[in-house]
Parts: sequence; structure tokens; C-alpha cells
Amino acid sequence: MSKQQPLAKGSLILQEKPFAYIVKSKFIKERCDFCLSSGKLLKCGGCQFSHYCGVLCQRDAWAEHKYECLCMKKIAPRKIPDAARMMAKIIWKLQYGGYLQKFYYSRNGFRKFNDLMPHLDDIKWDEKRMEHLQSLHEVLKVYLAPEHFPNQTEFLGIYGRLCINSFNILDDDLNSVGTGIYLAASILDHSCKPNAVATFEGSQLSIRLIEDIPELNWQKIRISYIDQMDLPEIRRAELKKAYYFDCDCERCTDESITPKMLAMACPKERCDCVLSPSDFNCKRCKIEITEEHRTKYEDVTEMTKHLIDEMQSVRYLDVCRTLDKQQTNVLHENNIWRLKSLDLAFDAAIDLESWAEAVEFGKNFIKGLKVYTSDYNPLVGIAQLKLGKIYPHLNEFQNAIQHIKEAANVLKITHGDQSRVMRDYVRPLLADAQHLLEESQKIKSRQAEEEEEEEA
Repeated sequence: MSKQQPLAKGSLILQEKPFAYIVKSKFIKERCDFCLSSGKLLKCGGCQFSHYCGVLCQRDAWAEHKYECLCMKKIAPRKIPDAARMMAKIIWKLQYGGYLQKFYYSRNGFRKFNDLMPHLDDIKWDEKRMEHLQSLHEVLKVYLAPEHFPNQTEFLGIYGRLCINSFNILDDDLNSVGTGIYLAASILDHSCKPNAVATFEGSQLSIRLIEDIPELNWQKIRISYIDQMDLPEIRRAELKKAYYFDCDCERCTDESITPKMLAMACPKERCDCVLSPSDFNCKRCKIEITEEHRTKYEDVTEMTKHLIDEMQSVRYLDVCRTLDKQQTNVLHENNIWRLKSLDLAFDAAIDLESWAEAVEFGKNFIKGLKVYTSDYNPLVGIAQLKLGKIYPHLNEFQNAIQHIKEAANVLKITHGDQSRVMRDYVRPLLADAQHLLEESQKIKSRQAEEEEEEEA
């Protein structure tokens, strides 16, 4: 690929396997420790901890798992935290030639492990991270063999590089199922308005463009490190805390964005004017904004934030219904807290097979999501795909086809036309919906013919 060649959105600009990775412990019994696939798994007979989808994955994993297997057996039945497990995997990798490995992002450009930024000074001044480092040190002293334990400087450097450069490995539904270090991809900087996106098939990472660019300049390629559906002040605080930099992208510096994300709704139905709690009259319909309405806005906002926190692990559809009712004509349809609650409501309704509710929650969520993210955000594609799965339950096959096609338009860009998501999910779902539509039309045609015959 010529550096000067214009590239269209959807172009694959980087693909690599991880330098080191783990399956998160909460998924250790649900995901293959090597390929990360789900399904029927076999437990490692040695450590009784790692699981594999078959003997091939277990065999391929053994070159690295053999060190972990011995250590897991040594501390059994105790388990170690994910961060300690990840540290141990990196330590073993480095001691057996990992320092020399090169991961290429271009024909001549590559990164080694020591090229990653450790932010040692920032780490040393970060009280929480230093406490975490000390706890990992104590855990790994017991877990690792003495000959594998690095010196203090090396240990701090490995920890710093892990903190700053690790990726959440996502499954096809965008759930975080693992953690990985990707050396070539570490060249990518952050923007809250990215022009590229990271996706995964198993542990393999792919970077694709979501905007057309005139040439491939790695200094101008940006991905988002964090949730774009947060307020600028929250995003900037999170980036400062996790990565030690102040984000100055246009989405963080544009002062018009925060009022929109915190917008109050006009009390008049069907007026979609964006209002602030300081407004005394609607700018569009001129209706008076009473003190009672402003107070209700504050109360509903606080209630929404509290209940969102409460539902991070378990979603309750009845709570989501209550929130939706309370928010109507109080929080604007694009208010960020309303959208976060709609996201939870969408999944809660799907979990309980309340299909009609799921459709309404999903459509409203996607509408707002598009306001704050790129048209080619994987979240948009996956949400559209969910709607495409739901509509057949309501015998609305044409709507199913429409949303699956909209999902395809996004996911072809973010994941690639030949990706597993397109191959195993989008195309089969579209074929099924088209078949159901054809069968439905045939049944309606036969019924119409029978009715005509009866009338005759």
C-alpha cells in the first residue's frame, strides 16, 4: 500500500495478533483461552483453570500456557487477579525473546515492547496505581518462579506499559471478553471523533478507516480509547486518569456539545427544541418553562444517573419503563442520560422477549446514538442488527430486512465485507428475513385467493 494513495472508509490499514492476552476471568468458563470462541469447552487437566474449545487450540496454546499451568497448579485453589495474570504473561514472553519481537504497522515501521510508552513519572505520582502495583508485586512473588521475577525497574516498566497500552478485546456483540497488548496498534493516538476503529475476531485486532483520507499518515490516524457517549468533562477526566493526557479534540473543546448532551425537553408535546434549565421560555414554541418543570428535570436526571449505576450488572425492565415514563417531555430525546437508560432498556426488553417494547427502545436509542458518534460506529451497526433480529418476532419482515441492510452498511465498513460478523450473522439473518417475507406473502396470496373463491 502506497503511503500517498487515497484510502476510502472501510480500508483495512492494520491487522495483528496480540503480543500477550488473556480471557477475562468472568468468561474463563465460557471462552476458549486461545481463540476466545464460545461453546462447549474442555478444561485444562493440569491447572483446572483454562478452558479450550478443542485439542487443537489446547495444543497451540501450550507453548505459552505451560508456564501459567505450573503456576496455577502451585497456588490452587486460589486464583489471581486478571491484571496479575496479564503481567505474568508479559513477563514470560519477554524472558523468552519477546523484547526482540517486531510488530509492523507498515513495510518499514514497527514497534517493539520497549517502544511502548510506560509513563513512569506519571505512574509514580499516581497513588492508586502505585498501590495496585504493590499488590500485584505481592501476588506475583507467590505466583511466579523466582527465576522469572523481574527486577524492580523492569517490573515498573512492564506495569506502566500494560496500563497505558492495553486493549479491551471485544466479541461480536461488543462485550469486553479479554485484555491484550498489541504492539503495532500502540502507535495509534486517541480522538473522541476518530477516523478509524478497532474490531476483533478472536484475539486478532483489525484497524479500519471510518472516514476517507487523502493518504495514510499514521500521525493523523485516530481511534477512540473510551466511550464516546459520555460528557466531554467525563471523557477528559477519564483520559487524564487512565492515560495522563488532556484531550483537545473538537468534541472536547466544542462548548456547544455539553448543553446538547444535558438538554431539557420542552414540556409541550412534539416540540423537540433543545432547552437548558436556565431557559424561561421555549425558543421555538414560546411556552413558559415553569420552576416546577426545571425542578422535575433535575430530579429525573439524578434518578436516571442513580438507576443507571444500579443496573450495570443486572438490567430491570420495570425500572427502565419507569425511567422512560419519567423522562418523557422532561429530558430531551438526545439527552445523554436518557440515551444511556434507553440502551439498558433495549437489552432488558430483549432479555424478557418484550419485542414491541424492544423495538421502540432500540429505535430511539439508535436515533440518539447517531447524534454523538460516527455513522460508522460499530455500536450503531450492532444495534441495527439487534432490531433486525427482533422484527421477525412481530411478523414485520420488511422492517427486519431494512434494519439488517442498515446494519450491513455500517458493519461492512467497521468489520469488513468478508468478516465473521458479515459472514456468520448479517448475511444469514438477511437471507432468513427475506425467506420469511416471501413465505408470508405466499400465505397472504393464498388466503386472498381462498376468500375470492368463497365470495364467488
